[in-house]
Amino acid sequence: MKYRQGLYTKPTSQAIEQAYEEGYDAVFTSPSREVAKKAKELGILYAPVIWVPKANDVKQGVVNAWNETALFAFNNSGCIMNPQLIQNTIQTIEKAIIETGAEAIIIDALRYPSPHDQKWLFTCFCKHCQQHMKTLGINSKELAEKIRQATKNLHQYPHLKPEQYHALQTLTYIKQKAVETALIQIKEHTQKLGTELWAAIFPPSIAWLVGEIIKPLTGLEISIDYKEIRKKGTGPR
Repeated sequence: MKYRQGLYTKPTSQAIEQAYEEGYDAVFTSPSREVAKKAKELGILYAPVIWVPKANDVKQGVVNAWNETALFAFNNSGCIMNPQLIQNTIQTIEKAIIETGAEAIIIDALRYPSPHDQKWLFTCFCKHCQQHMKTLGINSKELAEKIRQATKNLHQYPHLKPEQYHALQTLTYIKQKAVETALIQIKEHTQKLGTELWAAIFPPSIAWLVGEIIKPLTGLEISIDYKEIRKKGTGPR
């Protein structure tokens, strides 16, 4: 399933018609039966976009190294290691496929906070992530303390003490393994539905910081195309 140039846009028939008139041959919006119908009429590709960490309750948020909890991105995103959020994502995908008949689904924000979220970049230490660290043989309390110490000298990066530098690397590794774990769960369910699974991710220069690494994603046959996808009216997240 290929396209020349795709566009993230509003989930309205008018927005889809405008995208078509501007030369786009693929459109991506939040799940919409109306949009799917219009795209089919125009003969262009439509793929619903699912925001993976969607959450309304701060209790489902990420916990930073200072034991502070928050929702990130647009104040609507929680921890991807929370089983309930992943289950919600799977149910949303199933519903989107039934309602739109889409042959591909795009998962977005399967990640942790970005530098834009400031000190919440140093996450996550929620109970789910602590259990995840335990399976990796990592002491979450010791790591949190080392992260706190490392951030005091972060302005000197990369000239940090070896243990502080290693702590930052370890936290990044944990995020990447968490993304991989969540992705496997989602992929197992979408395969049963016979739908292609695509992923919208940050460019490589920043993706690795939030847990999005290319190798495990492509290894699971996830289509990644951040170069050809364009967005309208979006800012930092």
